Amino acid sequence: MLLNVSLISAQNRKFVSLSVSLKMPSKSLTCKIDQRSIEKFVKEQRLLGDRITLSDETCAGLKLVINNKSCSWAYSYRKRGYLDGGKRHPQRTMKLGDPVSMSPAEARLAAETIKSQVRAGEDPALTSRAIDRARRAEEARKRTCVQWLQQYSSKQMQSGATKYQRDELRHVGFALHELSLEAAYPEEITSKQIRDLADMHQARPATGRHRLGAMSRFLDFLLDEEVIAVNPGNQGNQVIILTLALMSDPCPQPI
Repeated sequence: MLLNVSLISAQNRKFVSLSVSLKMPSKSLTCKIDQRSIEKFVKEQRLLGDRITLSDETCAGLKLVINNKSCSWAYSYRKRGYLDGGKRHPQRTMKLGDPVSMSPAEARLAAETIKSQVRAGEDPALTSRAIDRARRAEEARKRTCVQWLQQYSSKQMQSGATKYQRDELRHVGFALHELSLEAAYPEEITSKQIRDLADMHQARPATGRHRLGAMSRFLDFLLDEEVIAVNPGNQGNQVIILTLALMSDPCPQPI
């Protein structure tokens, strides 16, 4: 009601001023988290719409965060010791799971496991991220060059929205076909194969330059996605492009 009155009063003065905070109201409580309290506060969250954070009395650092669309266990910790300069290590928070698949007792056990790792001098959050990166890298290595070309098209080339993007995708596709790399994995591409691509187009240097350029940019994309460790197209590529440029000139000048 107060909001409506404020709007009407403003409109009478021929302007409207409205300030809205999009931040969800939050409520923090400390209790012994059990199934009964979880059900109670999930119902309360649905009624009020506030974000509710329950801190567990029996396990310091363990929390249950209840939002509109999710409910998850989280554990916060700070690694012992100090960083260079005398500052304490930053506090880290790890998501453990949700109360549907993880009971309060299981969440406490997971938190205690993390505590023991921290006491041993480890940083479980960083370890978890490293494992996740390794898992994603392993999944990426199972994709073929053609599958990654599809990813390149959607992520980098807007599915060929412009003529330039369509030409880039077309040249990469032709290059993979010419080198018989369509079913190969990106890590199998070598600098020799890139040189072979240049040799294939000695009679058509302009085509060769387009192929090499498009292929090198595709490999840069794979490098950014951490699919390959190095771009094989950058190894000696400038020499190859210069050779093609000289071949396209009917009267090359001495260098």
